[in-house]
Amino acid sequence: MEESILRFVLKFGGSSLSSIEKIKKVAFFIKTIVSRPHTQLIIVVSAMGKSTDKLLRQASLVSSCPEPSAFNTLVTTGEIVSASLLTLALQDINVPSVCLTAKDIKIHTKGNLKNAIITHIDKENIENMLAEGKVVVVPGFQGVNEENKYTLLGRGGSDTTAVALGIVFDAKVKIYTDVYGYYVCDPKIVPSGNRLKTINIKSALEAAPLGAKILDFRCLELANKYKKEVEVLKSGKTKGTRVVYDALESYFIDNISFQNKLLLVKNHYSCNGKIQLKFKKECSTTKLYAEEKRDGYIYQTIVTSVTKDFIKQVYNHKKYKNMHFNECDMLILTGSGFIFHDEFMEKVQNLIKINKFSVFFMDLSESCLKIVVKKNFGARLCKLLAEEFQLTVR
Repeated sequence: MEESILRFVLKFGGSSLSSIEKIKKVAFFIKTIVSRPHTQLIIVVSAMGKSTDKLLRQASLVSSCPEPSAFNTLVTTGEIVSASLLTLALQDINVPSVCLTAKDIKIHTKGNLKNAIITHIDKENIENMLAEGKVVVVPGFQGVNEENKYTLLGRGGSDTTAVALGIVFDAKVKIYTDVYGYYVCDPKIVPSGNRLKTINIKSALEAAPLGAKILDFRCLELANKYKKEVEVLKSGKTKGTRVVYDALESYFIDNISFQNKLLLVKNHYSCNGKIQLKFKKECSTTKLYAEEKRDGYIYQTIVTSVTKDFIKQVYNHKKYKNMHFNECDMLILTGSGFIFHDEFMEKVQNLIKINKFSVFFMDLSESCLKIVVKKNFGARLCKLLAEEFQLTVR
């Protein structure tokens, strides 16, 4: 009986490719994987180290308003350099390989030139190279539009490239980065926090826009749409954290994190009053937004990273007379089943009461609890919650 082919998309971040020595190390790692029988590899790479930042600085030095097409062509060279060097390193250790850019493959995109959306990917070129036994190395973060001009895929674009290729070629996706995976708590805050073997997709999606710097929200959305399992690992390691889609009846916590240097804004105004501009949930500086209509008034609660003066500029001067401001920290617990189990909130509220934390606001959903506390209390509450729910290494 003929053995089935195992396909993998392996993505390596900039920190894994920041020097020639690291590129050679990645090449040897790839060789060990592709040497396994019936294994085919597509490799997606980011730009080396901080080279994208360098390109952006150089662009700003020569042009105050760069033309989009030329700008994109410049920025994509960072990933192309990484892909070319890795391909050369693989060939040097006798691993048949080829570098294919977005134009070679035809990663078709549309929309904003700096934050384009992938519409489809032509399979023929990559399929031919894989059939010839070659490792295919692809620069991430880039696509081409209808005019065959380079487009950029926005923040986390190389991860998005990897997930998209994994979907199109029915391959397992492994994202190699500078961390070991997801942890129940930030290791800098709770050093004894467990590394997660798996994380539910709901938790990963909740954590991404709130500051978790593991997988970007957009690539997770794409993975969720097609139920594509993704694993995050430290470069050179074989075990990390898998993003999974199963849900349990009982509640569970995947992650506890906190953010500091935030501002809590409370405001109310008449339902009949016209407000100049309201904060929106999708605003990158807005960490929490809640709105309630009561007794003819609209009551707003906002947690943001912008300054008090900036917020006042957003509103008509007559509309912030009822505003109250507090510096704060915000705790974020992600998991599943929170609103269906009273014991979960009872534990949280008892811990807060016993330790006399000043809580300004709590926002609960099925997969996320946000707790807004007084400034400088976030880290301590994070540690206590980790201990309460037995999320630390014993």
